[in-house]
Amino acid sequence: MHAGVSPLYAQVGIDAGPELFEALRRHGEEVLGGLDVPGIAERVLLDGSPAQALHELAEERGASIIAVGLTQREGLERLVAGSVPASLLHGSPCPVLTVPADARIAPPRVVAVAYDGRPESRRALDAAGRLATVLQAELELLGTFEPAVAANPLASGVDVEADLHAAFVRLMEEAAASVSGVRVRNRILVGGPGHEIVEATREGVDLLVTGSRGYGPLRSVVLGSVSRFVVDHAACPVLVIPRTAEAEVDREPPPSADE
Repeated sequence: MHAGVSPLYAQVGIDAGPELFEALRRHGEEVLGGLDVPGIAERVLLDGSPAQALHELAEERGASIIAVGLTQREGLERLVAGSVPASLLHGSPCPVLTVPADARIAPPRVVAVAYDGRPESRRALDAAGRLATVLQAELELLGTFEPAVAANPLASGVDVEADLHAAFVRLMEEAAASVSGVRVRNRILVGGPGHEIVEATREGVDLLVTGSRGYGPLRSVVLGSVSRFVVDHAACPVLVIPRTAEAEVDREPPPSADE
């Protein structure tokens, strides 16, 4: 959520009686009241579908980010099963931050972005650059080069793979040069993108930013197999930037009703 808002949600079955609903509500209020986390300006108790309730609250408050935790059994591989994090990525009005259960919680010193030159990765790079500037962190561009499976039979005597690699290096260098106000470095990985990016998050990356392809016919964020794998297995928090969501993740929160 935007800075200062930490909601708690509870899902109550349609057949739950008023006594159970009231008991769950009281429990939620007790949990919210017992939170001892600096920076929480408001506590909101929601009921119903967690994803839908958070979506509605994010739209109402003009949230910059929705943050949600991942358990070892709850990742985007359960997209069809309807896990909360996966559901949040369906039509999210703003970027979604997923945090693994065992992730190190500290101010990010290294913000990485998965970059391949496509428009969605360009949006992710823009958001990551702004975040790194605000956080005074280093920005690392992660690019994955997949070796050619077979040589082009029409390119006899030409090292096609070397040419492709050189072009990819230039793409990464141009992307790094387009970012100002923050220290930038490139890390070119070789191999399958999903696996290599996940492995890279285990080596000094505190936050990974990635883009999504946009909305499908059902207004759902289409992540693609690589992004799903990365979000589900990354060792650090992952910030997903939906194509049509506002990506102003570093903007100031709107004033509360009490101000």
